[in-house]
Amino acid sequence: MLMGNSDNAVTMATYMKHHFSFVGVKTPERKAQSKALLKASLTVPLPEVLSQIDGLWQREEREYQYVAIDMALINLRRWSLESLEQLVPYVNDKAWWDSVDAWRKLFQEYVKRHPEDRETVFEWFTAKMIFGCVVSALTCS
Repeated sequence: MLMGNSDNAVTMATYMKHHFSFVGVKTPERKAQSKALLKASLTVPLPEVLSQIDGLWQREEREYQYVAIDMALINLRRWSLESLEQLVPYVNDKAWWDSVDAWRKLFQEYVKRHPEDRETVFEWFTAKMIFGCVVSALTCS
């Protein structure tokens, strides 16, 4: 799906301390390449969106995890509290500063739209989750 540049992939992997492999596609190009997929996700049932997010997340290259988060964000208005909770495990899976901050944005925007769910969202991110504390502090403060 994503077409990158091997020189970029090496540079990106080095920048991320070799925790992840990369296709080598920079953000503006990644967004352009995934635009149709993200737009199409707005028209499918949420269980299928969740399946697509999981499929992207399970790919080896880091850019696919970014596309998964982009898909979650573009579908923000569609999430219920119950469906949003299914995304919580991804915060700690393949966690690094870049993905944690992006997931934080999703949960923060959800809480802004649904302040009545603030406490529940906060409770999802307990001290047992290494990066969950960061998300809860930034989302619910």
